[in-house]
Amino acid sequence: MTGNQSHVRVYFTPPVNPCGEGATCCGPMGMSVEEAEALRAAVAAAVPGVPVELVDASRKLNLHRDGAVLRMVNTLGLAVYPVVTVGEEIVSMGPPAIDELAPLLRARLQGSRG
Repeated sequence: MTGNQSHVRVYFTPPVNPCGEGATCCGPMGMSVEEAEALRAAVAAAVPGVPVELVDASRKLNLHRDGAVLRMVNTLGLAVYPVVTVGEEIVSMGPPAIDELAPLLRARLQGSRG
């Protein structure tokens, strides 16, 4: 594994109510920092030895580094969070089942060697 490809990122957005407080058309989206950190820790446990970074997507993202995530959010909205990436490739969108996500991450990380 080399460079950016060996880096896993977990993007999340803090809880927001996109339709406004008291709206009945949709509920709040996002996750608390504690929930996001628990997800990051679960992902890190699934891929030992690989750096796993937690990214608060409510802050300004970097177009070069985060381009795929930005395009997905612009297309599908905030419901895509959390997003898990390996390098610049999206591996998972929405709340993942770690037992299903772990083999996908390992396969992608294996594929980035060489």
